[in-house]
Amino acid sequence: MSLAINLLVAGSLRESALPESLKTENADIHHLVFERFGIDEARELRAKSSTKAFGTEPHTFVIFTRDLTLEAQNSLLKLTEDPPTSLSLYLIIPSESLLIPTLRSRFVMAEGQTKKVGNTQSAEEFLALSYAERLLLVADKVKQKDQAWIDNLLFELYESRVADARNKEAKKSLLLAITYMRNRGASKKQLLEELALSLPVG
Repeated sequence: MSLAINLLVAGSLRESALPESLKTENADIHHLVFERFGIDEARELRAKSSTKAFGTEPHTFVIFTRDLTLEAQNSLLKLTEDPPTSLSLYLIIPSESLLIPTLRSRFVMAEGQTKKVGNTQSAEEFLALSYAERLLLVADKVKQKDQAWIDNLLFELYESRVADARNKEAKKSLLLAITYMRNRGASKKQLLEELALSLPVG
């Protein structure tokens, strides 16, 4: 059994489109607010979510954070793959692009919001470019520090399954980019260049 997490994009918990029934905390509804959601916070969430709810409704955790570490996102991904039987999660973040593609694909936009993934033409346009044009575009986006474009490109490539088992080199490059793109010290330009050259043209 897997768990889909409700995603809300907002600058704060108060500004979000959270259902009225979840805006007040009680024994089974928990509000967790962090400036940065790291591995310690993720472990605390996993521990709390494994406890039994007091009432008949599932444990509901509403999390607001301005940033999430890669380690924390991987922990959340594991939680979605093997969740407790009685659990509901809402994540409120300022931008959907903060999420790595593998975790992002597990989210549903909460009621009242339209799913956004930025420029949905990113992957299609990127694949249509020649290798030389891709490298120029990558250099430009990295120089501009356009993280939203980078995140959206990786997400769309991941969702499109263009780098599947039939193209092992492309799949390896995409997974490397997804895994290490947000690591401190990682060369975004090198990761994207390797990906650009591994993907088929056209």
